[in-house]
Amino acid sequence: MHHHAQQQKKHQMQMRQRKQSQQQKKHQKRRKRRQRKQRRQRKQRRRQKRKQRWQRKQRRQRKHTRQQEQEHHHTQQQLKHTRQQEQEQDHHTEQH
Repeated sequence: MHHHAQQQKKHQMQMRQRKQSQQQKKHQKRRKRRQRKQRRQRKQRRRQKRKQRWQRKQRRQRKHTRQQEQEHHHTQQQLKHTRQQEQEQDHHTEQH
């Protein structure tokens, strides 16, 4: 009888320990999951930052290229204009 009671006590202790360890594991899992989530978010944030920086860079470059294009366009128009003048002059000389 006494022996049996000791066994039972021992068993309860084991059960309690097992329960505790299981709960700890659960907590660890939860903690790990949370950490993983945070890490993922941090990664995403970093990626977004890099993306934004890259976009900004691109925008700056695009702005620059747009200016160049406009300038190019401008020179083209000027060329066109001078060409027209030349043609007109040629025409005038032909008439004379």
